[in-house]
Amino acid sequence: MVSTISVDARAAVSQLMNDFSFDSGIKFLWYRARPTSIRPPQAFIDRMTDRAEDFLAPAIFQHITTIQVLVLHGIFDQGDTVDQRDRFVDGFWEWVRTRYHAAGANTLIRVRSSEDDPSYVPEWIPERDRQTYYGTFITLEVEQTD
Repeated sequence: MVSTISVDARAAVSQLMNDFSFDSGIKFLWYRARPTSIRPPQAFIDRMTDRAEDFLAPAIFQHITTIQVLVLHGIFDQGDTVDQRDRFVDGFWEWVRTRYHAAGANTLIRVRSSEDDPSYVPEWIPERDRQTYYGTFITLEVEQTD
C-alpha cells in the first residue's frame, strides 16, 4: 500500500483553514501553496517536510509530515493587526485540537508551534512588488502510524 500522508495532510490543513475561517468569522484568503501575489489577510502553506521514525519492529514506523503555514495579517504589527493575530492563533490552536483526525483515521494532526515574523518579505515575489508584512508561522504536524 502506498502512503498518501503528504496528500492527505495538505488536504486536511486546507480543509481546517477553510472551515476555521468560515466558523470563526476571521476572513482571509487561503492558498494550499505559495500564492503569486500577496493581499493580506491571507494564509498559505509555505513549506512541508517529511520524516520517518522507526520503531524496534521493522514493520512499524511513523511517517510524519510537518506543514508550515504562514498567515499574513497585514503590513504593520499595529493594534488591529495584532488583535486579529491573537484571535486567529488562539482560535486556530483550539480548532485543530478538537479535529485531531482531520487527515485520516490512523493519523494525528496537531499544532506544534506558532511564531510571529513582524518583518516577513516573500522572496519569491518579483523584487519590484515586494513589501514587508506582519505574519505568523504556524507549524502543524501530521503523524501516520502503520
